Amino acid sequence: MIVEQEILYQEEQGYVGLYYDRLVGWVMTVQLHQWSLGEFKRYLRIWGGILNGLRARGITEVFGYCVDEEKVKFTEVFGFQPMTYRMDFGNGITKQVMRLKL
Repeated sequence: MIVEQEILYQEEQGYVGLYYDRLVGWVMTVQLHQWSLGEFKRYLRIWGGILNGLRARGITEVFGYCVDEEKVKFTEVFGFQPMTYRMDFGNGITKQVMRLKL
């Protein structure tokens, strides 16, 4: 259950958010409306600042959920690694659990 999501970075194209789940820990969410090679390179530069901010707060790992293999590959580029299990969200929806150690 999401209690309150904190927006770490936001712009017209989307946002990067973070919330604390008492069962899992820190969970990162990413919503992007358009994607291109230029956007990818720009987000790689932004990503370093986001990670530094998390480390400064004492956060040592974050999790994420991916609905398909394409999104798994996307998050791997940003340092997330797939866990050995998927999370069941009900109604036949399962998502790959990803973890990023900071």
